[in-house]
Amino acid sequence: MLNSTRYQANLDERSEYLRHASVKKFGITTMTDGATIQKHPLLNFMGACVIWPKALFLKCVDCTDHLAAGGSKDAEYVTEHMLSSLRSLPHPRYVDLIICDGAGDMKKFRYLIEGVFSWLYTIWCISHILNLVMKKAASHKKIDEIIKKGKKIVDRFGGSIHFEHSLFVTTSAKFLGLELIGYVDPRFGLYFLMLHRLHVLKPTLLACVNSPAYAQKKFEDDDEATIINDSGFWGDVEQLVKLTWPLMQLIRYGDERIRPTLHLVYTEALKAEERLEAAGSDVLDGGGVALLEAFRHYKEHICSDIAMAASLCDTKTWANDELRNVPECKAKLVEYIESFEEQYEEKEGFSTKAHEEMLCYLNGEGVFSRLVVRKDARTMSARRFFDKYEASVPHFSRVALPGPVSTISRRIYHDIVGT
Repeated sequence: MLNSTRYQANLDERSEYLRHASVKKFGITTMTDGATIQKHPLLNFMGACVIWPKALFLKCVDCTDHLAAGGSKDAEYVTEHMLSSLRSLPHPRYVDLIICDGAGDMKKFRYLIEGVFSWLYTIWCISHILNLVMKKAASHKKIDEIIKKGKKIVDRFGGSIHFEHSLFVTTSAKFLGLELIGYVDPRFGLYFLMLHRLHVLKPTLLACVNSPAYAQKKFEDDDEATIINDSGFWGDVEQLVKLTWPLMQLIRYGDERIRPTLHLVYTEALKAEERLEAAGSDVLDGGGVALLEAFRHYKEHICSDIAMAASLCDTKTWANDELRNVPECKAKLVEYIESFEEQYEEKEGFSTKAHEEMLCYLNGEGVFSRLVVRKDARTMSARRFFDKYEASVPHFSRVALPGPVSTISRRIYHDIVGT
């Protein structure tokens, strides 16, 4: 009864958010996952809008029977249910972005969706793309060697059945009190978080393997202690963590549940690329080059058209005169404005006016030349900034609001449904 009451309350709250008048102003981003996982054969659909306090659960399809009959969560199947989810919304025309994961059929899914809703933009989830970058880089011999050594340490000191784990917990309490980060093989980004935590816990691990209690055990096979006492290993870990940290920061944009982050991706991606370039070819026996090549392999998906357009609406970067590749991004923003006009069925001349207002904003003309406005841009979110100055750029402010960059559908499914 309690669960039923809670579920009904969630449905009522969802309906209230979906029918909110401001949805027509700010638009909706929808998200789905396309991976075929037999153990958890669910197909989730989520929605997000800057005026909502959290992403909303829209629909969940149990694909058990479909998979048991030999089917799969392929592009056509996901498209069919996504279209059904969109058409069931109170304001389906105001969905302007779909984010999907990196499953193989999702490229075809994006083409199929855009064929029905021509104004829609579709992108890969930033977390999934960067996981693929990490996967490709992890095939490099030196990086793979560092990861395997790190996994050995985690397996030995992170397993609760081992004496070493209790020794680690006891020793850790005297230092930082942190735990080791485990790893899951398909989630390659976790390898690098695992190595970062190992580096943070280096004093704890050294204290463990060099303690009298550990020495009394007299292990026959003790590769872990050899690795932990190897200063070369820790040097490699430090270099690898420094190289990958900008990419891990990008992944965190995909984990953001509340704050819109699409406008931040393009600039931060370019910064990450520059950092990898600066590392040179001598780092980690060419591991730095492998990371750079892996990043560039997927760069077009990270720096998508919509991410380039949204980057110009990062008001803080604009106020600091740090916008990147403005002519190229401006062209993408103009395309988006024209698409927006079609989607929202705006009056003739809307895109022309929005274009003029965009140039006024970018060039710092009119109200945007004032120091107080620049100060607001540095301290306000993009949404609040364009809300405040909507009267100065009424057309452009309608298209300038950023959105999320992650599917997050599996991650917060239980948070929304409460099961």
